[in-house]
Amino acid sequence: MSRIKTIPPNNTQEEKLQNAYKKIGAAGNAHILQSQSLHPQAMVDHYKFYLTLMFKESPLSRKFREMIAMSVSRWNHCHY
Repeated sequence: MSRIKTIPPNNTQEEKLQNAYKKIGAAGNAHILQSQSLHPQAMVDHYKFYLTLMFKESPLSRKFREMIAMSVSRWNHCHY
């Protein structure tokens, strides 16, 4: 359970936040993104940053990046 106030996708009336959730699509269900729901632009920017880290060209293989993400999530006791 988050200690940060969040506004889930199905519970927002604010147009900026609705648009942000539309931009990130199904990823909006991720709690890490919902933790930024009080600042919609930060949520969209964070998602774009994630896409860059995980899917753009990198010296690290995609498999290795996934292993890092999974390990960090486990260390933080987060569901990945």
